[in-house]
Amino acid sequence: MPISIQQFVAERTRAQAGSLVEAASELAVEQRRWKPLEKGRSAANQLAECVLINEGSVLMVREQKIPPGMGDMEAFFRGVAELEAGDWKELCARVASSGEALAAAIEELPGELLDHVLDLAWGPASLKEIAVYAGWNMAYHQGQITYISTLL
Repeated sequence: MPISIQQFVAERTRAQAGSLVEAASELAVEQRRWKPLEKGRSAANQLAECVLINEGSVLMVREQKIPPGMGDMEAFFRGVAELEAGDWKELCARVASSGEALAAAIEELPGELLDHVLDLAWGPASLKEIAVYAGWNMAYHQGQITYISTLL
């Protein structure tokens, strides 16, 4: 029996959150907050972004509301910095839990709301685009984190 787009995206979101945490967990301690050329982004910074994107996406998918950090980019970046400065293990755990929460929200998303559009700080996005973006974002950052692991 075919699965719905919501089930497929939820399955991939769960898997990607797990893959991201696995890649991050393989970093040596000195690599976790290191920034390439002091201009790039640390692995901790990238994980923090993923947490906020995932958690914000849960609210958008479940309630069709834009979280404060998704309507104001300065507030979003302050939130990333706060999370980045915290405990590494808690940050990794929060990536996993936020990925699971988002996957559950996506599974519950009624098909008739897939095309509902929210006006985000960076432009309009449908709920189906929001649902898919978080997984794509985690995959992108997994690649960046894996790259960091090759540099030190």
